[in-house]
Amino acid sequence: GVTGSTRNSAVAANSEYEDNTMGWVYQLGKSLGTLNNPELATELWPQITAAVAHTASLIGNSSAFPIPAPASNTYDDFWEPPIDSYVASLYPLTLTAAAELATAAGNATAAAEFTSAAAAAGRAYTAALYNGEYFAYGAELNGSNRRDDVVFGGQLAGQFLSRHAGWGDLAGLDFGQIQSALGAQLRRQVSQAYDFFPAKVFNLTSGSAAVRSAERYSGLDLAVLPRELHGARRDPSGVCCRRPCDPRADSAAAAPARPRVVDQPLESRVYHIRHCTRVVVCA
Repeated sequence: GVTGSTRNSAVAANSEYEDNTMGWVYQLGKSLGTLNNPELATELWPQITAAVAHTASLIGNSSAFPIPAPASNTYDDFWEPPIDSYVASLYPLTLTAAAELATAAGNATAAAEFTSAAAAAGRAYTAALYNGEYFAYGAELNGSNRRDDVVFGGQLAGQFLSRHAGWGDLAGLDFGQIQSALGAQLRRQVSQAYDFFPAKVFNLTSGSAAVRSAERYSGLDLAVLPRELHGARRDPSGVCCRRPCDPRADSAAAAPARPRVVDQPLESRVYHIRHCTRVVVCA
């Protein structure tokens, strides 16, 4: 079976990773063009409709927007608001894929319904999270506390995948909004990160990964790693210290009270977090 939807049911793994259900519908829809297998849409039509119905069932009665929420997804290594931009962008994509599958299965009525629902879902995504420049990381179910201070690298996931499948721009979105959001990510997120490798969830205020002090990573308190884990600072010459640490030379006695990693390229920083006790600083 496939995680998210099997031949007998439409379920997520342990009620988590809900985006796998949406991903299954998308991959199946995309396969129509890559594998030329319309007969599969007919064969799996009950599972397709069950998967879409399962995803729609995640829209809470208290939500002000027709967006599945709160829905756990496979990018939950960071905290998530109840409405998050990743799931919100995948939902119209899922409905577009369902419309393609309905057409392949010869169900014109369902195709029209899914197409209309996809456009409505895209408009809901815009209404809930678009701030005039980009799609905020997320918000509460009623739309309050929109996190304009956090930029998520996957806010246009549905757009990219829709183009990849050959379906054009994401249903319900204005192309000007798509252009603006992509430009904002490049200016505010990618260009601010060391080696242009930004944190997936980027806090514009701190200029670092949008972590919470209660979260842990490899046993270290991320609250003490303001820019070191993602988006390290550069020294005046523009080159940061790249001296690798040697765990054989490190000793517990040399370790600071609160371990830190500083100004390392990504591979060195990850190595530092996992193996090093000594602080290596830029000259």
